Parts: sequence; structure tokens; C-alpha cells
Amino acid sequence: MNSKKDILPWLLSACLLGLSYPSFGPAMPNGVLAWFAFVPILLNLRKLPSFKNLLVLSLLFNLLFLYIDTWWLGYFSVSKSALVIISQVPLLSFPWIGYYFIHKKNGWLTALLSFPFLWTLSDGLHHFMPHGMQIYLLPYTQSHNIWLIQFIDTFGMYAISFWLCSMNVLIVLFLRKKSLKRSLFKLVWLALPLFYSFWSMSINPKRVTGLGNTKTNVSIIQTNQIATLERDANSFQNTIDELVLLCDSAVKTNQPDLLVLPEASVPFNLLQDSNLLKITRELVNAWQTSLAIGFQNNPDKSKPYEFENNAMIFTPQLAMLWDSLKIKAEDVKVYQKEHGLPFVEINPFFKKRPTLANQRLISNKQVYNFE
Repeated sequence: MNSKKDILPWLLSACLLGLSYPSFGPAMPNGVLAWFAFVPILLNLRKLPSFKNLLVLSLLFNLLFLYIDTWWLGYFSVSKSALVIISQVPLLSFPWIGYYFIHKKNGWLTALLSFPFLWTLSDGLHHFMPHGMQIYLLPYTQSHNIWLIQFIDTFGMYAISFWLCSMNVLIVLFLRKKSLKRSLFKLVWLALPLFYSFWSMSINPKRVTGLGNTKTNVSIIQTNQIATLERDANSFQNTIDELVLLCDSAVKTNQPDLLVLPEASVPFNLLQDSNLLKITRELVNAWQTSLAIGFQNNPDKSKPYEFENNAMIFTPQLAMLWDSLKIKAEDVKVYQKEHGLPFVEINPFFKKRPTLANQRLISNKQVYNFE
């Protein structure tokens, strides 16, 4: 049985990691918590528990940090969010199981040094799992720290996982033996991404943005509609009205290069609704600003619970030349979301069965009013 002394480090790490995710807005620099979130566990694991106890402790850790990270899912459904969270736990136990066997065979130091590789591999494997929720992966903790993570343009997002876990390991090594050499390792490990970001964003921004544009003005549009309400024709009309007003305001005040609307703003196929498509073209043409818009598509009308989550960039050129070039819906490049929210957007392993959300799309035969 695990004692309180063994459980507390896992609970503390779970709280630190859960609170490090960007659920509280960019004003709070809580992503820094992930730099040392694993330290209590890694220090405690110098003394290796039994395999059974390790599984119990890792289960407790995973459930707690996932719940703190995804608390907002409870607004939609407590029971469904619990199922979503529990479904993620098995693969999240992989790093701790790997750590256990490495520690048992090669000792604490080797297991400690292997931890960044194990967790990064686990994050990478989640990308290919049909039930992976993605949003709790370690790189997301740093999504507001753009001054730190510019190195992903070369090394990819999972390099953030490796950097974070390595920072945790360096802190553990320093706490075990405080020395100037180990302090320098930490400082160098922090300085490397900071220097890269400074070089990419300030010294040589053309490397990223190209020669013709060193600054792109983007307006992110967010409505004040309640996401948990059932979507019907009236709620959709209110959402569209608010989006148009917000976009109008952004264009008049900032004249952005790109307007970004919320995911799945339109609950049916935008390209197949002639009325909404016409209005969208007219608005984009009037704004002379590209529009990133998300919409849903229901390929089989007899199965309203099966839908695709799509997105596209509607440019002023596309809006202006649509009729003259006789553009068809199939000619437009559309991005289709690959990894839907499990049990809500997709039902993993059971593609022909309804999701727990039992989504129903609004008929695209309705007529909408835009003024």
C-alpha cells in the first residue's frame, strides 16, 4: 500500500502539470510550471516502488492532471468528460512503466536520463492513436510562450516535450548535488531556445515570414455565445450576426491581413449552401481581408451523427473570381481535421456508431438573414 509520503509527490506533480496548461488565458504565465512539474516525482523515484504501486501512483497522477487540464469539458457533460479522460490514461502510463524497468535494471540515474526520451515518445505515439485527445500533450503547456518555442520550426512540436522533460531532469540533478557545473547546464539549456527565438523573431524574421512581409496582422474573432447550448437555427443566426459585427469592427479598426473565426463556426457545409456562400463571398470582397473559417460537413444525410470538421482560407481573390472562373466546391482546397475529440467528434474504433455527443447538423436548406 502506498504511504502518504509516496503519494504526495505524485499529487503535487499532477497539480503543477495540470495547472501549466493554457486554460486560463495568455495573461497568466502558468506554462512555466511545466519546467519543474515532474521534479517531485523524479526525486521520489530514487527509491523504486513495487511495479503494482507504481501503476497505482501513475494512474492517480494521470487522472488528476488530466482532470485539472480539461476541467472545462465538464461544462458539456461530466460523465462524457470522465470517459474522455479515462480513455487517455493507458498510454500515459507508458513513460512510468518504461522508467520502472530501466531503473530496475540500470539504476536511478540511467532511468532519470531516459525520462525525456520516454515521455517524448509517449507524446509522439498519441498522435497516431485513434482516441488521442491531443490537447493535453506536453507541448501545449508552452503555447503562450512564443518567445521560447520558435525552435519547433526546425525540430517539431515534440521537441518541446523533450526540452521540458530535460529541464526537469537538470533541476533534479542540481537539487541532488548543487554545483556550478550543473547550474551552468540549466542556464545553457534555457538560453538555447531563447537565443533561437530572439534570432528568429528579431534578428532574422524574414527567414520565417519571407522577403515581402515581416509582419502579418491577424485578428482572432471570438463570439460570446454559450457553447453548451444546443445549436439550432436561432442560435446559429445569433452567432453569425455577432461574427459579422466583430469582423466589421476588426476591419475598420485594424485592417488585418487575416480574420480567424472559431472552429466549426458553420454547422454545415459552407461550400454547398448557396445563400451563405454568396454572403461570405460578398463580405470577404467588401473587407478585402482573408477569412479563416471552419465548417462542418455531413457526407451522409441519413447519419446525422457522422460529420467532418473542416476549415479553409477564403481570400478576397477567391471571392472576386468565383463566378468568372466558374469555381466549384470540389476545386477549393479544404483542410479536414484528422484528430477529432474522442467520443464527441469521433467514436474511436467504432466509426459507424454515433458519438456520445450524438451530433445533429442543421439542415442546409434554411434561408438566413444578413444585414
